[in-house]
Amino acid sequence: MNNIESLIPQRKHLIFDILQGLDFDMADWSDSLKSDSPPSSNPKYCFNWSFIREDNQLIVLNLWHEELVESNGIIFQEHKFKEFAAITSEKKRRNRALAIDQACRTAYQQNIPVRVVICKGDIANGKVHKRELDNEVWAITGYDLVSGATIIQRGVNPTNKILIDQFDLDRSNSTPIQYERNGVTYVRSSFVRHKVLMRANGNCEFCGKQGFTTNNGDNYLETHHITPLAENGPDSIKNVIALCSEDHRKAHFEKNTLLTRENLYSIVKQNIEKQLVKVVSQQLLCET
Repeated sequence: MNNIESLIPQRKHLIFDILQGLDFDMADWSDSLKSDSPPSSNPKYCFNWSFIREDNQLIVLNLWHEELVESNGIIFQEHKFKEFAAITSEKKRRNRALAIDQACRTAYQQNIPVRVVICKGDIANGKVHKRELDNEVWAITGYDLVSGATIIQRGVNPTNKILIDQFDLDRSNSTPIQYERNGVTYVRSSFVRHKVLMRANGNCEFCGKQGFTTNNGDNYLETHHITPLAENGPDSIKNVIALCSEDHRKAHFEKNTLLTRENLYSIVKQNIEKQLVKVVSQQLLCET
């Protein structure tokens, strides 16, 4: 398995050549060009952050190497492109942010595989010094329909996500999971659920037992809101814990259970702190 350091791009490949190699239709790169410059430099396309292939079977994202995160052996990025689009004053960057947000949402809702072009350079000024296509398939494993919060994860087949919960079992149902509070219907965040599953890394956060393997080969745990949504509990990673099926039932129904809210909150707090230490240590390692 690769680590973040091994993914540092060594060459600067052209986006045009990368997309052409992935069977994108590149005709309009030439047809819409209004100068004698090569099609690969067409400003209509070459600065975009995302690309959706015409057959809607592949999405390509440009991601900065500097923003990669590794936790429990999982390499991923978290973004809120929609939020960035709302605050930036630069029209072109706003449009690109909205486009990549839409690409991530489409990939998540339609289970479209993602290929990632890893870039390294000056993030603040958007200057790419090196750029290469990663050889692994990525997937959008979490997308919040309200905030646009996105998890982009390496080495995952979008139709066979490795870490799943009870809401992922019916993959034929693309309707967002909803809940009602005070007469208002809300969408349950897949971003939060999959952040918690990644934190648990396949093991029950209460007893430590590994989740069982499904017929599809996935690792199954159940996500549980410590303070229920019906009691105005937040849909956040601090209020959600990943449990094995037995402990999930105990949290709801066991008499004199040890899975009290106080105990569960304490476990979540400890696990978030441990995860943060690992991430910071990995970032320091990459910088040395």
